[in-house]
Parts: sequence; C-alpha cells; structure tokens
Amino acid sequence: MQVRLGTSWRAMVPELAAAIRDELRSPFARGLVVIDSLGSARLLSQEIATLEGISAGVDFLTIGQLTAMLAANAGVEAQWESWRGSRLVTAIAEQVDAVAHLHPSLQAFLAIPGRKLPACSRFAQLFRSYAEHAPSMVEHWLSGEDGTLPEHLAWQPALLRGICEQLHFHPAQIARTLAQAAAELEVPTWVFCVDEVAPFHRSLLEALSPRCAWSIDAVPDWLADVSHNEPVRVGKPLRAVPEVQIHGSHSKLRQAEVLRDALLRCFEDQPQLEPRDVRIVCPSPDAWAPVLNAVFRSASRHPGGALRVAEVRTSQGGNHAVDAVLAAFDLVAGRATVNEVVEFLLSPAVSPRWGFANRRTELLELVDAAEVHWGLGGNHRAEFGLPHDAVNTWQSGIDALLTGIAMGGVAGPRGVLGVEETTSNDLDLIGALAEVVGRLWALRDTAANARLTMSGWAQVAIQTLEQLVGLNFEDRWMEQQAATVFGRIALAHEPSTALLSQSEFRRLIEADLPTRWHRPALGNGELHVVAPHEARHVDAGLVAMIGLDDITTGALPDELPGTLPDAGRITQRQLLAHASAAEQLLIITGTHSERTGNELESPVSIRLLLRQLGVPFPPVLQHAPQPVSYTHLTLPTNREVEI
Repeated sequence: MQVRLGTSWRAMVPELAAAIRDELRSPFARGLVVIDSLGSARLLSQEIATLEGISAGVDFLTIGQLTAMLAANAGVEAQWESWRGSRLVTAIAEQVDAVAHLHPSLQAFLAIPGRKLPACSRFAQLFRSYAEHAPSMVEHWLSGEDGTLPEHLAWQPALLRGICEQLHFHPAQIARTLAQAAAELEVPTWVFCVDEVAPFHRSLLEALSPRCAWSIDAVPDWLADVSHNEPVRVGKPLRAVPEVQIHGSHSKLRQAEVLRDALLRCFEDQPQLEPRDVRIVCPSPDAWAPVLNAVFRSASRHPGGALRVAEVRTSQGGNHAVDAVLAAFDLVAGRATVNEVVEFLLSPAVSPRWGFANRRTELLELVDAAEVHWGLGGNHRAEFGLPHDAVNTWQSGIDALLTGIAMGGVAGPRGVLGVEETTSNDLDLIGALAEVVGRLWALRDTAANARLTMSGWAQVAIQTLEQLVGLNFEDRWMEQQAATVFGRIALAHEPSTALLSQSEFRRLIEADLPTRWHRPALGNGELHVVAPHEARHVDAGLVAMIGLDDITTGALPDELPGTLPDAGRITQRQLLAHASAAEQLLIITGTHSERTGNELESPVSIRLLLRQLGVPFPPVLQHAPQPVSYTHLTLPTNREVEI
C-alpha cells in the first residue's frame, strides 16, 4: 500500500480523483473509499463529482459502515447486530445476576434500585471498547485466562464469557471472518484521511489491500500495524497558522448569541466568505442543541437571523414517526397535560392523518372551551395519589364536547355540562380528537406499570405506530422505516427474557437509533454544527468552536487501567485537525459564572489547542452578560451627542 502525506485535505482530493479515474475505466466498475465520517464522505463525493463530472460507482464508507457491509457479506450480520445493538444490553441483564452472586462488590452495587439497566448499558459500551481496542485481552478472557485483575473488576471476564456464549459471538473469530470477507471483496480501495483505526479493524483494512492511503502531515499510528511503502510527501509547504480570536461570555445561551454575532461580523467584513467555507465545531452537540437552535432559528429581528444555520438535531432525531411513538409513550407515562397532548396532536407525524393540520385554530379553541387541564381520566389522576376525580381531565373534556354537539350548553349524562361553542361543523374534529385520546388511553392501560421483554415493547411500539401515526405522502417512508426498525428490534430480542419498564425500553431504543438514519447534510449551502470527529480535515475559511469547556478526559467507569485509549486526547487531536484546516479560528467560551459573575479559569483544552497550533494565547474579547438592544435607547435630539 502506498502512503502519501499531504498538507491539506483539498490539495489531496485531485490525487484521489485521478486514482479513481485511472482505476475505474468501465462505467460499471466499482470502487471503495474509506473515510473518517459521514460528513466527510458527503463532501468528498461532491468534490470528486465536481472534478470528474460524476462520482457514481464509488462507495464512500466509514469504518463502521465497512464492517457492517463485510458482516452482511460473510453471513454474520445477525451476530454483529446483536453485539452492536441493544441486544447486548439485555444479554448482560440476563447474565449479570449470576455473576454478581460470586462478586459481593458488584452485587452490592446492583442491589440499589434503578441501577441495573444503566449499569448494563455501561458494561455493553465497555465490552465493545475492549473488543475493538484490546482484542488480545478479550481472546485470553474467552479462553479462560483471566490474569491478575483488581478485586472490584474481577467479575468482567466471567460476564464477558457468559454473554459471548449466549449471543454466539466470539470477537476474534468474527474478526477473522470479516477479514476473509474483505479479502474476497476484490474492489479497488483507497483510504482517505482516516486518523484512528482500532486494532480490531486494522486487519480488515489490510485484507482489503488498499491501493493508497492519504493522510495529513504525519503517518497515523494505525499504519504501524499495516504493511505499507515508505511515505511520500506531496503538495506545497504547510500554510500559516490560523488567525485566532477568543470571545468570552457567561451562560450557554449568551455564548450562542456571541457566536451568532461574531459569525455575522465575519460575513460582513469578508464578502468573499460563503457558508460552505464555515464550520461550527461543538464537542457536545446534543447538550448545546436547545440553545443553538433557539438562537439561530428564532423569529427575532436580529440581523443574525439571516444566517442559514441548519437545525442541530439530537442523536435520536430524524424520523418523525419514531418521535411520535416515543412522544406517545411519554404522554401516557406522565400527566398528559393539555399542552403536551395538543403538541402531540399537531406534530407532523399525527396531524395529517387525523385532520388537525388544517384546523389548528379550531382545535385549540375547542380544547380551551372544554377546560382540560391534565390527566386522561380519573383513574389516571389516581395514579398520582389524587382523588379519583375526572373533572378537567381529557375524559371530562371529550364528554363535554360531545354533549355540546348533541344538546348544546346544557347538562348532559352524569351532569356533564356541554360546551356551548360547538356546532355540527365540529363533529369530525371532535370525533378525531376523541378517537386519538381513546387510543392514548388504551396505550396507557397497556404500558402503565408494565414490565415486558424488549420484543414485547417493540410490538407495542409497532401497534402504536399503526394506530396513531400518519404522515404526508412525501414523508410516508418514515413510517415504513420506523416499522422496519421496531420489527428488527423485536426479532433480535426474541430469545431475551429480561423484563423492562417502559422508561427502560425507551432508553435502550434511543441508544439504538442514532446510526440507523443519519443523513448528513454538509455541503448543502447552510452552516452546520458538527462534532469533533466529523469533517475534521476539510479545509475551511472559518472554524468556530463552542463548548470546549465541556470536554471530559476521564476513563470509562469500570475500565481496566491502561486498556483503552484516552478519549480526551482523541478529542483534542480532532479539534487540532479542525483548527489546522482553518484560515481563521473563533473560540467562544465561558469566562464568567452565569450565577455569580465571578471570573473563571480558561479551559485547559483551549490553552492546549493553541499550544499545539503554535499560537500565543490572544487577549480574550469579553462580552456583557446580556445582549444590548439599541431599539430601547432614546437619544436626545436637542443637542449633539458623540458616539
């Protein structure tokens, strides 16, 4: 394998395009490019298409996608899915009690109510990391060679053996099977700017026999385990370090506002700067999503509202049908307040089916007239320790609306006072409302205080999907996708006997969803917020970083010391790659406490990043704790004022 070291991402793209053109001479030929992230894959395919006119026939896959494809080719997709998905968590839940019986420290930990499922999820993450980064240790454990372990961690080998036997999954055997499938692939392969490859996956790349691997500046560590030729440096000398600005403020919301103002100023000062040249990097997009969406997608008259920033979707977002099913579960598990139910009725996955989308105002007026406050009915309120009283619940509200249709504003059955504002034109709307609330009530009877297997809960989710969800024609694919996902989960967990509550099922579902329909939109002309591992080497005119003070460097709980790579250091390397690819670097950080106003120390991650860049720490541009609105200022008109 050839190794070529370039100075920038964009400077190496023409070399990759030329290599693909020379290798794939037939319009039916196939090629494979291994890339670091989905966002990079999208941008790289666009660059190749721009240079060659087309990028058809070339698959741009991440390491995870490549492994899943090889598992399908080798016929071990079911075992791989069980290891990567929530089935591993339920397998641990079934095995952990027997192991804990022999280890008092683990038994005492699991005896605390509410700890078992979170612990099983954590153990699943830990064992996956062991299989990827310490395959030789895992192979020794599975052969009965536990070695010397600290007493409080001595339970891990026995638990790992139990779940691997139950799932029929042996990491070393699976790795050999996948490597064999890779060797049989016979597709021209290239590796482009992949910095981290776990030991488990290195044999797969070597079996693929890539034609060439491109990297930025230095040979990545993983290539030491893969045979390759002497690296060749290509391209121009390294460019100058980026211009750095650091902006300091207080709360998360205020930092997002400062980011918006700083970006707006950059676009005004640099007319040649385009949204495609700008990237916003955040180590914790899920945590920052509420404030970033609120600031960049608000309806205020702030000039920054003109910035086209794509909505920051959380890990579980992306499919309205699944969102609606989970929202229905939340409703019946909670108080079912009027705001929660109305928001559910008007959601994009529910309102088209039941006719609420075109009659929003009428629906709100009817619900307001029915005087609904919270609770599906009297027995629902009784679960919260209150008297069995249906007044101001959805039950009484629906009865009042139906009575109003039949009898007007007079007392009806059981003394229910009809809603006078109703007319015969509201009959279909009230009927749809009564039907949806009735189906939510049936779901509550099924899910309330129930403990089902994962497969059982998946079947309940499918029934909820069929009974409540109905999207517009153009989004109907989401229903099919959701049904496929829940069906796959039900099938994968058929052997499982672990009983879960509704909240535990939801937690596992949310952990299973992110990789199923992530569709990166980088390169569509909008500004995007990305995690550090996404599009890290892609050249940018401006990189803005926010939330660097949220970076944690601790090891995984229960991790054997020195076994796994330091996640904090990996994140720091990824941030450095983003910064090195930028011409201008903006860093937004919290410099003052939002509660006391006291000055805070600069995050270590920022100082380390600038030291690695070779840039001195610049003066921090401080911002007020609240934005200034000049519309509230009145200047006197009877005398001159210097501004």
